[in-house]
Order: sequence, then C-alpha cells, then structure tokens
Amino acid sequence: VDAAISRGGEKNITLNGKYFIKKPHDMVDATIIAKRVHLSTLGKYIEAVASNVTGLVSGKARLTGELLSPSIDGIARIQKASFLVDYLNTSYNFTSDLALIDDHIELKDVVLNDEDGRQAMVNGKVLHNNLGGLSFDVNINADEVKCLNTKLSQNELYYGKAYGSGTVDITGDVDLLKMDIAMKSERGTQINIPLSNPDEISSTNFITFINTRSMRENIKDKAIDLSGLEMNFELEVTRDADIQLIFDEKIGDVIRGTGNGNLIMEIDRVGNFNMFGDYQVHDGKYDFTLQNIIDKKFRMVQGGTIRWNGDPYEAIVNLEAIYRTKANIKDLIPDALTDDDTTSSVSSTKRVPVNLHLLITERLLNPEIKMEIKFPDIDPGIESLVYRYVDTEQEVNEQAFSLLILNRFATPDEFANTATESSGAAVSANLSEFASNQLSAWASKISPDLDIGFNYQAKDAISEEELEIYFGTRFINDRILLNGNFDVTGQENTNDIVGDFELEVLLGKEGRFRVKAFNKANNNTLLDNFESDYTQGIGLFYRKEFNKLSEAFKSNKKIKAQQNKQENQTNDGTSSNQ
Repeated sequence: VDAAISRGGEKNITLNGKYFIKKPHDMVDATIIAKRVHLSTLGKYIEAVASNVTGLVSGKARLTGELLSPSIDGIARIQKASFLVDYLNTSYNFTSDLALIDDHIELKDVVLNDEDGRQAMVNGKVLHNNLGGLSFDVNINADEVKCLNTKLSQNELYYGKAYGSGTVDITGDVDLLKMDIAMKSERGTQINIPLSNPDEISSTNFITFINTRSMRENIKDKAIDLSGLEMNFELEVTRDADIQLIFDEKIGDVIRGTGNGNLIMEIDRVGNFNMFGDYQVHDGKYDFTLQNIIDKKFRMVQGGTIRWNGDPYEAIVNLEAIYRTKANIKDLIPDALTDDDTTSSVSSTKRVPVNLHLLITERLLNPEIKMEIKFPDIDPGIESLVYRYVDTEQEVNEQAFSLLILNRFATPDEFANTATESSGAAVSANLSEFASNQLSAWASKISPDLDIGFNYQAKDAISEEELEIYFGTRFINDRILLNGNFDVTGQENTNDIVGDFELEVLLGKEGRFRVKAFNKANNNTLLDNFESDYTQGIGLFYRKEFNKLSEAFKSNKKIKAQQNKQENQTNDGTSSNQ
C-alpha cells in the first residue's frame, strides 16, 4: 500500500505498508506519516465542550493488527494547539509531543497555557476507537489559571473573570462527558451576580429591586445547553475574589465585597443547575445611587452571609451595610438643645456621628429591606430622646431618606416652625458631598491598595464648616491593615483637629492571631468629663472558623486528614457494594 493525502500541493499524510487479506479479518502492517495536518479537522470530536480548535500535528505511527481495529503506536507532535471551552469562555493552548500507545493517546506532563500565560499540568489518557469515539481519563492540576471569562450575555446567572488553583478531572465518553472541578479562587477573580433584568432597569424609588420574578423566568427560558456535559464544582472562595451583586449596572447600584465560602455547584446533562453552600462577607461596600445624582457609600458589615440550598434563584441573604455621616440633632429636636443649656454640653452647632444601617434579608432576588439609625458615640440620654421622636418604621425611613439625600435630620411637623436652615442650604450640602465623592473616587485610583476619601460639609445656619479626610490601606499581602480619619472644623481654634485610626496586624501563616491598636476621639456629647479628648487601646485576638466545636481545638492538617479518611471509607464502602 502506498497512499497519500495532499493539501495545497503538499503531501500532508502518507501511508506505506502491507495489506493482508485473511479470514476472519483482514490484517495491516503499515506506517503513517503526518506533516502539518490542521487540528481543526479533529474539532468535531470535542465540539460538545470546545470550539475554535486550531494548531498543527505532525508525527509518525505504525499500524499493526486487524484492519478494523489496529494497534497504533508512535509519536504525535502538536504545535501551537488552541481551543475555547465554550461554557467557561476561556481559551487554552499547548505545544507538546504525545505518545500513541495501542488504543489511547498518553498525556504526560503536558503544559497547558491560558490566554494570560499562566500554566496548568495535564496528565492522563484519551482513549480512541481507531482515532474516533473518544473517551477521556484526564487530570489537570492548575496554578492560578484563568477558569472563567464570561459576559452577561453568555450567562445571566453569574459572569465575570475567575482565576483558580486546584484540580479538574475529566472522564467519560465525549458525548457523555463528566467534569469534577475542585478549585480555590485566586487574586484577580471578579464574579458578578445580576439581580435585575438588564432590559427593564429603572431606579425611581428609595431602594428598588426590579422585576425579579420576570428576570428569573427570562433566565430559565435561556436554559444552559450543555449537550450531555455534567459538571460538578467544589469551590473554595477566598478573599482574593471580588463578588458583586448588581442591582443596576447602568447607574452603578452595586454591592461589592470580599469574603470566604465553600460552594458546591452541580450542572447535569440536561442543564439543571443546583448550588449549595455559604458565602460570608468579610469586607465590601454598597454604592447607593438615586437618579444618577445621589451617590452614597455604604460599608458592608463583616459576617453577612449568602446561603444556597439547591435552587440558585432561592439564595437566602443576611447582609448589613452602614452609611456613616454626621448630622446635627438640633435639626430633629430644635427645642431640646440650646447654646446656654448648662445641663448639656451638646453644642447647637456641632454635628455628631450617625450610622445608617441597611439590613438586607430573606430571598436574594426579592429581599426584605429595613433601615436603622444608630449613634456610635453619643450619650444614652440623648439617644433615648431621639428615639422618642423616631419610634416607628415609617419615621425611621423618613429620617433615613433625609440623611441620605440631605445629610441632615428632617424636622418633625411639630417643630417645623422652628427650623432655620433653608432648602438652598440643603442643596448646597448635597452638592458639597457630590464633589467630595468625585474627589474621593479620583484619589482612590492612585493605588488599588489605597482607599482615600474626602467629606466636606459647608457652613450653614446651624453647623460649622467641617472637612473630614478618611483613608484605608493594606501592606505586605494584606497582613497589615490601617484605617483612619481626620476632622478639621471651621472654628477659630486652630487646634480643633480630631483624628481616629485603627491598626491591625495579622500574625502567623493563616492570620488567626491579630494585634489591634486604636486611637478614637471621645464624642460623648452630654457628659464631657473625659480627662483626654481621645481613648487609646491595644488588644490581641484569635479567630478560627469551624463546623463542629471539636474542630476548634484541632489543626487544619488533622481536620483535613480526618476528612480524607472519611472520604476514603465512603469510597471503599461504595466500591464494595458495587
């Protein structure tokens, strides 16, 4: 036998050897040589999971045995091969020599590169039925490799970029492929979870969640078509990953956060999607926007959770965010505080710290929203007096709205005649904060590790002029955290500068031991009898997360060893029952 296949005048494949006509099966003993054959011709074998197959293959192999099922032994040299994993929208490439052994292609320490040049190691084998009917038994060991690169149009449930370290096991026939993925998120990961239909977005109310039911139906109408592919994910989400809950992307109404969690995602061969696990917020912020004019920065409270128990659309949330501002209590209760009140040191021109708490609970796609107003550093007597006038949910919401829009309390109707500040002053205050937010956004772009901001309050009929500068930064791989702020008032006393700071140092490899030092201004406005204007402190903390109380006193190595032992026992029991 002497045959050849040519392309463009060049012989790409040649076959030389002998053909034996025998009973019961014809036999063959031949050599096949390939030169720069395009891999795109092999793309049909993996079209269920990958596309855009490119590259060249050259090599030499010997075919022996029965004609219809010969043994194939040789070497295939793959040059600049690349492909796109459709569901993940990630491209990979490799160049390697592959051994052809009888009925399979052996993969040994094949270096797989992502589009950013990060590498994974591939081992295993691809079984074939005479170079057709492929089945896989492949293991991929990845180190900070890109494993997701999708847009909203490609996956409306979640999208973004993800980098991970871990393993991927690919098994089964190409038409019934199974992928078991165990990964840990790495730096650069950003996952977006849209919470509204992008075609029907508007934001005209105080806080609005738009058409979540129609959005869910719209997503389900676009069921994921995996064409027989089964995918199981075990994901360890670390603080290297940024998670965004998007209420309205057009105007930047987004919760951004980092945290920790262990999630399991299961996608079967007909596109059913289940999700299990908890994600716990460590840090983050919520940009509350209104009509593209108001932009308020809420800081997420550590410890908030998002929990999945199966249906990814039925996630349960328990999140809290705080908007910190300053307001004059005299706006709320004009007759309660006076400049000549000898029983109170509350100045009628002094703003006090006010925290506006936003509580988000129940279903992620249709949450319950509640507002709370709290005073971090105020005398309990003054606080009780305030709550006498703000004691219903409606009154809390009205005051919260006023604090967000005007940075001041709304004067109750019974005190309306005593209000002194004009609406023009309120607009001026809001424009001052808008300018402060723009300056803060520009300053924070200086370095991704630096969060710096400004808050300017213009002088009005009630309060003095005030400038607040706040900052936050991280050093040495997030092991040293520094936050602080300084207030400068417009009073004649040039020494009237108030500064707070908090320094936190993580000790040990896992950062469980922490040293925290702080300096905090004394803002008790009623009993101003402190010996110093500041309170200082230092403390040592220990933190460890565990599922059982017994795990609190074990090392991670012992816990991992025990888990592996239990998994092995489970696998052995399953095998013995088969």
